[in-house]
Amino acid sequence: MPVGTAVGVNQDAGEADATPHPQSMPELALLSVRDEAIQSWSDPNDIVSVLYAQGSIWATTSGGVVRWQPDMQAYQLYTMAEGLASQAISGLAQDGDGHVWIGYLDHLAWSEYDGETWITYTTRKEAVEARHTAMLSALRHDPLLWYSRPESDWLWLPDGEGGILAYDGKWRAYGQREGITRSTRRVIASDAGRVWAIGAGLSTAEEGERWWQDHSLFSDIASFDKVRDVAVDARGVWLAFAGAAGHSGGVAHLDYERNRWTGYLHDLNQAIPRQVYGIDIGPRGTLWLCGKGGLAYQETGVRWRRVSLPDMLVQCYDWLPDGRLAIGTGHGLWLSSPDSGGALDGPWVVPSPLVGNHVVALAMDGENALYVGTDKGVTFVKATGETGVLYAGPINALEVGPEGAVWVATSMGWLMARNASRGAASEREWVLEDGVLALAFDSQGTLWLCTQDGRLLQREGDRWSGVANVIDLAGASPRDMVASRDGTVWFATLRGIGSLTSEGEFSLATGEDRLLTDDVRAVALGPEDEVWLATAKGLARHLPSGRWTRFTTNSTEGGLRSMDMAHVVTEASGTLWMCTAEGISRRLSNTDWAYLDLQGATCALPASEGVLWVGTRGGLYRVETASLTLVP
Repeated sequence: MPVGTAVGVNQDAGEADATPHPQSMPELALLSVRDEAIQSWSDPNDIVSVLYAQGSIWATTSGGVVRWQPDMQAYQLYTMAEGLASQAISGLAQDGDGHVWIGYLDHLAWSEYDGETWITYTTRKEAVEARHTAMLSALRHDPLLWYSRPESDWLWLPDGEGGILAYDGKWRAYGQREGITRSTRRVIASDAGRVWAIGAGLSTAEEGERWWQDHSLFSDIASFDKVRDVAVDARGVWLAFAGAAGHSGGVAHLDYERNRWTGYLHDLNQAIPRQVYGIDIGPRGTLWLCGKGGLAYQETGVRWRRVSLPDMLVQCYDWLPDGRLAIGTGHGLWLSSPDSGGALDGPWVVPSPLVGNHVVALAMDGENALYVGTDKGVTFVKATGETGVLYAGPINALEVGPEGAVWVATSMGWLMARNASRGAASEREWVLEDGVLALAFDSQGTLWLCTQDGRLLQREGDRWSGVANVIDLAGASPRDMVASRDGTVWFATLRGIGSLTSEGEFSLATGEDRLLTDDVRAVALGPEDEVWLATAKGLARHLPSGRWTRFTTNSTEGGLRSMDMAHVVTEASGTLWMCTAEGISRRLSNTDWAYLDLQGATCALPASEGVLWVGTRGGLYRVETASLTLVP
């Protein structure tokens, strides 16, 4: 397949000129630190939605919104500096007035581009009440934002908290009590008035009905959190999904009247993408899919046909007025002309110092190089600002060993990088071929890790020894782990905090006794061997004496910004840093609290005196700690 020129662009504010150059690997920009209290960086090339609107190609990413001119010679990048509530975008629609709308992964807000500026509504209800008529006549719906059907005044939308809202001049709310499956994030309605809600399962009701029916069974979908898109036809609903690790995905169709599921899987039909990320039904009933390896389509009564784009993950697409396809991928925008033999031009990218935006881990090696782990890979940043890719692919954890080397836990195994900040590929090596979920070094420098099948391994020198199976003991996989000086290993899990002593005794603390919830997200070890837990319902501490203490937003007078926590990390001085749904919290050893409201924070790394690195779902932040607000 012919490949056209790639395009590199300048990330300065305003429209930038695009100059072509060859591109085969992600080309990372320098990370330049300025004298600012808060500075952020994102990767606006992981494209999740594409839309041709207002004479431009709009691409939404978890690192902002990019607006390309049709000739691809100039672009505009929109981030928080241009008025967005966050850079972690989720959803893209166009209302009847031609205005472009976006939603967010970490905010309940919506933003509207009216052709000149962004208008942000802090609540979805506020947006709907202000623009109800224009939304009803939408030129492009998005089930992540809102949906309506012809000849109806009802507007349907996810409430952002797992339920569904409807508005026709009056608000109606639907949740699990009414039969909605939990964690609902998408809603769609057929022309005939049947409404479908997709979350942890599939539920449906006629427009105007109060009670919903669950139709999740027999769908060929192993996990509904892998559903990537949804479409409806006259008979029922289509769900596009990716497979779990090591398994392919496909599409599933529910014929409502017959209560019959039909699956179309890559394993059974190679024309269907291996992982399906998008689905659309054309005006004449043609069904289009996109995903890993290209696109596929099926006309009514005709077998599936494939538009092959080898080695490419097509996450979204849209048709341009001239018949070309605008294709959004995990690394940039491509253009294709199906009528000319599949010629492919691209990628068009916005240079970025990162690979991916959903930051899941941060680390700093012995040479003060920063490592940023995302769901797309690991980027390293030298002290000079020079950047590079250490590993391409999702990771589970980063840890720094006693000699300053960085260790990377992945589903493929365990990668150790010696002085990887120098960019020398020969200094990276796979140490273990088993997938690794979590790891920790104890005070003696011994490495502990837990594999994907739950085996707890201890490494002394070059020798590995099996200790126990954490999944068997705790009933859940570990999310995080630490090893205390007395030889106890602690595991944060969905079922509580597990501890395994050096004598082999295991115990599990849950919400029924010492915690406010079983849902433990992260664990950290303090300088006095105290164990700190970040949970879904507040902060907890375990002292070596056995005493437990719980901290809430009320008991800390707002110092803890939210009970919904994601991460906790300690410093040798006893300072504690926490990431919550509403922002960053700091607790000094003298119990003084301070905070910074930064929604979507996922992890934190104190780097030097007065500087904190923060990972979010929308990129990387550098925060000068003097900008925190002290709790009186």
